[in-house]
Parts: sequence; structure tokens; C-alpha cells
Amino acid sequence: MAAAVIGAAFTVSSCKLIKTGQTGIVYTYRDGVQKETLSPGLNFVGPMKKVKEFSTSNEILVMSKDKREGSKGDDSFKVATSDDASIAISF
Repeated sequence: MAAAVIGAAFTVSSCKLIKTGQTGIVYTYRDGVQKETLSPGLNFVGPMKKVKEFSTSNEILVMSKDKREGSKGDDSFKVATSDDASIAISF
């Protein structure tokens, strides 16, 4: 009985649900990024592996210039991404 409960807990903890519009990248701290990717749905992932989800959908960026910000000739700005990176754009 105890073995069945431990086995069920191990199986449930090793499953990862990837949402629609996302893909999962599998990595380990020892070996780095794996070649396998996870598609949307319920996926089995080994106990030592970690998963990072990324969006696969299109994203729209609307650009506008506000005359109150920056100098008159400055058309550059920074955009923050969902993974806390920033992109500097200059025209």
C-alpha cells in the first residue's frame, strides 16, 4: 500500500502541464538544455529535469511617441520582455 502511494506521488510530481500557446524547454543543472521540447498538454518529465515555458504565439508591439518624454529628436526607447530582458530600439 505504501509503495503504491509513493509511486502515485512520484508520477504526479513528474507530470508537467504545458498550456495552449506555450512550449516547454527541458533542462538539467548538470547537462544544460536538452534537445527535447514539450508540446501543449500533459507531459512526463524526469524527477531531475526542470521545465521553462515559453510563448509560441505572436505578440504585437504598438509604438507611439509621447512629446512629453525625452528630448525632441530622441526616437529610441526600451521594451521589457516577459522574461525580464530588455530590448533597445532606435529609429
